[in-house]
Amino acid sequence: ILEQISLCRQDVQGHLEVVVLSSQLVSFGQVIECLAVCANAGLLPGRSLRHTWAAGSDTSHAADPVLSSARQTVRASVDLPISQGDMAALIDEGHQFIQNGDGSEELYDLRVDMAQHVDRLTREPGLADRLRAALTRLLTNPTGRP
Repeated sequence: ILEQISLCRQDVQGHLEVVVLSSQLVSFGQVIECLAVCANAGLLPGRSLRHTWAAGSDTSHAADPVLSSARQTVRASVDLPISQGDMAALIDEGHQFIQNGDGSEELYDLRVDMAQHVDRLTREPGLADRLRAALTRLLTNPTGRP
């Protein structure tokens, strides 16, 4: 997959853009492996996000929220959530809040449900509201600067 990376750059807002063009289906695992190789080679800015998913990893930065977003593409398979529209997610204090392209939302407690089997959105409406607001703020102003 390393040979298939056509673009890896940091934009003016500090977002890292990685574009992978491939005639074959590329798994998320392959993308992560590729990013790990780039990170180990010093090609990626910032610090590791491993603490958000790996048990026993360094949690010294665990208080930092993690924002991710994906834009819908015309070639997205209808079986994938991204085929319904742009998506965004926020991981904060062990919880992941997801806004799907179809407007639906999901909330998971990654500390006890890493595989994301139990959607806690209706069980924890206050937490969902707080994370939704934080996600909206970060999408509007990703640097956090006024």
